[in-house]
Amino acid sequence: MAKFMRIGVAAAVVLLAALVAAGRAAGTQVAPPAAPGAKLEVKRGLWSWKGPKTGNEHWVHVPENYKATAPCPILVLAHGKGSSGAEMIHDSTCDGAVSRGWIAVAPTWHPELKMNLDDEATADETTELIHLLEATYNVDKKVIVSSGYDLGGKVSLRGFGTYSEIYSFLVSQSSAYSILYLGNPFVFAAHPPSNHRPVLLLCGEQDRADISAATKHARFYFAHKGYPTTIYTVPGGLHQTEPQQTWSWLDTVVLQKRSDEVKDAIFAVVDHKTGPEAAAVLAPFQNLTVAATEKKIGDSGDPFLKDWDRQYNEAIKTMTDYLARSRALYQEAVEIGRKQLAAAKFDPAQKEDGQKWILRYKTRWAAVPDLCRAADAAYEKTYGEKWPEYLK
Repeated sequence: MAKFMRIGVAAAVVLLAALVAAGRAAGTQVAPPAAPGAKLEVKRGLWSWKGPKTGNEHWVHVPENYKATAPCPILVLAHGKGSSGAEMIHDSTCDGAVSRGWIAVAPTWHPELKMNLDDEATADETTELIHLLEATYNVDKKVIVSSGYDLGGKVSLRGFGTYSEIYSFLVSQSSAYSILYLGNPFVFAAHPPSNHRPVLLLCGEQDRADISAATKHARFYFAHKGYPTTIYTVPGGLHQTEPQQTWSWLDTVVLQKRSDEVKDAIFAVVDHKTGPEAAAVLAPFQNLTVAATEKKIGDSGDPFLKDWDRQYNEAIKTMTDYLARSRALYQEAVEIGRKQLAAAKFDPAQKEDGQKWILRYKTRWAAVPDLCRAADAAYEKTYGEKWPEYLK
């Protein structure tokens, strides 16, 4: 905290004025879109993308086993002073992302040159890069993490606060200057209760005093704004990234979020929906599986890891139960569609009437491909021709 005070009142006023001038209301800023139709070449492994505003090389690591059939989350990790995206992409936090099938992004910025302008431009460029990744790869848009180390915490805070429609999680790892940056009233609005965006704040037990103070201040700030906030001081930790704690927490909260989505869908169906409406609500979860295995909980070690790994194991069981229930409800809904199709009477002499019925049926049951194919087969059997392409 003393380090912040030594910058002097005048300098603090200038810094805050610069932040306010550059500030944009949280939740209202539209992420810079990629040019219409813009895509990247599909690549695996390590590669870089040059930012159009800064000219900085932002690094990307796509898993070698990436498959377009599986939605891929993204982790963004901003480096600290004296480093670069080329170095940060090799941090264990990024390695953890790639080993889990995530895409890792490590932007490059220059905090020593344009402190409050470059972090804004970098956050903008990183968001533009995310749009390009979304256009090129099968990205899980519900799981995009903003993270930063040291001064890179400014970039992660800028992205998370400004582009609330993009980033769903924030992980701050020994972040510097948080206390001044969070003082900008234009950065974070009150957190909508319906928008679950968890925050993790980490620092080391032997971290710098100003980092520890800023982390504690950030905790009260985010909690006051309504963000689900976890803070932890790593025993014996230095001024460094904390990949173990980061991934113990991320593994859990991501699985919990997905589990909540399935639960909400189940409740919506049980309370209000049947037939095609129920099928449409539950369809997105029918190919979802819990590929994770339970983590071993040791008798000794970091209590944070033990607690979050235990929660992770509980989340696996909860998710498994919810998926089983959603599949049962989905099959009940689909059975209604099967009975409707089986009961339909098609007159071979009235093809237009048959087309109208099947078109209405396929529109209502569009979320269930098997029923649509069965309707096509019924049409072909009755009228001796395939379902017309112009009606698809």
